[in-house]
Amino acid sequence: MKYNFTFIVDQDLELNADQASKFLGFFGCKSGEEIDDLLPTSMRPDPEAAKEFGDDPEYEKMDAMLLPHLWLEVFADNFSNPELIFKTTPKIFLEDLTKKDIPDILDVRVEQLTCDAGDEGLSICLNILATVRLDIVDGVKMEDGEDPNKEIDAQIYECKNMCNFGFREIDIENDEALSHDWEAIPSVSN
Repeated sequence: MKYNFTFIVDQDLELNADQASKFLGFFGCKSGEEIDDLLPTSMRPDPEAAKEFGDDPEYEKMDAMLLPHLWLEVFADNFSNPELIFKTTPKIFLEDLTKKDIPDILDVRVEQLTCDAGDEGLSICLNILATVRLDIVDGVKMEDGEDPNKEIDAQIYECKNMCNFGFREIDIENDEALSHDWEAIPSVSN
């Protein structure tokens, strides 16, 4: 059975002057002050509200500027025993998130971006939502988030480490452990 996995991935990053210059260039900005005018001031509508009422145009604009510069990786193969919960163990890697040429990547969007300019560079907090479809072994109920079988339960817990993103043009050392919010619900289209 296929499940839609939605990951909320947060990263707090410190950019040096060169990295900050490249990052600001994604938005056509030269300074940290300029980017403040481009960042959405409201919360982005959740996907269901966006379907009904429309998305926030500020976020749509930010997606268009930022997503082409991000890579996304989802690694169902990064488990001690991946076939316990996954029927197949794809390593999904996408370099331009506007293309979405992998059919099982259902949605990628910027949920939040904050920037703080300093003397040496830029501090940013970037929050990405990614929804992907993965094939689960029959009988494993991902939506419960736990399983009486301790080995399967441990693998389900590891799903919080299954998604990551970064910048294609900026190499950033990020020592934060992968530990993200996620949920999995059965896919309507099996």
